[in-house]
Amino acid sequence: MALLSTVLKSIVAGTKVPAPTHGEMKGALGTVADFATGMLGTDSADKAAARAALGVLDAGGLRNLLINPCFRINQRGWNSAFPVSTTMGSAGSPYFADRWRCGSPSGTYLLTAAGNVFQMTIPSQRNMWQHVDGSNIIGGTYQLKWEGTATAKVNNIDVANGGTFTLTAGTNAKIEFISGTLLRPQLERLACGAWETRPTAMETYLCLAYFERASADQWIQVVSGGQVTVRFMARKRAVPTMTVGAGSPLAVTLQSASDKTNELQFTVSMATGGNTAFSWAADSEIYT
Repeated sequence: MALLSTVLKSIVAGTKVPAPTHGEMKGALGTVADFATGMLGTDSADKAAARAALGVLDAGGLRNLLINPCFRINQRGWNSAFPVSTTMGSAGSPYFADRWRCGSPSGTYLLTAAGNVFQMTIPSQRNMWQHVDGSNIIGGTYQLKWEGTATAKVNNIDVANGGTFTLTAGTNAKIEFISGTLLRPQLERLACGAWETRPTAMETYLCLAYFERASADQWIQVVSGGQVTVRFMARKRAVPTMTVGAGSPLAVTLQSASDKTNELQFTVSMATGGNTAFSWAADSEIYT
């Protein structure tokens, strides 16, 4: 049978001439119901189940405004077996796992595998948070959900698991978790749907807009004042703060004028041309 017959379409559209009888209308509605059930399954009242049946991603897999909610991306090289190091960011409140910051460098933040994601254990009387970029907030009602025993605050106000609150458009939001286990945190506009797992490559790219660490290996032919330009893998959300590791065998320094979000430039000191290898980090994280 065709997906929807011409007669059925005219009945549903109200264009059938002569007008449909009561029996025709009843039969048409039954056919439409059978059609929807066959396409979406018996759980078609559940929007998430309907989207899954159709193979449609939820908003491209970007419903959750929290970046790296599974704690899988770790460019700073944080090792959960040891206390968070103050060298990973601001001395008072360092970043450790990408996009996540802690209020005290003391205490062991333990990461354990839970399927294809990770669970974070926040030490007693310690906290961690993420600054959600205001450019991703359109304003209105939002909901925060998570699994585990940790408690939460949004902009320093207590929020229950599954609680709703209002966020201001274009304004950064602080999503904080305190003391306990934390698994699958999600922040969504209006209401949280079923948990979504974004591909690791996509999650990594989202993180790169805020922080990127890499190394470079460059052959310099000029005798002195050689310049090296390194392109970022992702454009930064703002002009980053740069740190540079020692070059080997040639000294490398960051040029004083660096006001770009897509690349960085170095000068290389040398007596003769040669090869230089060095590491660098670009930090565009939110520090408020």
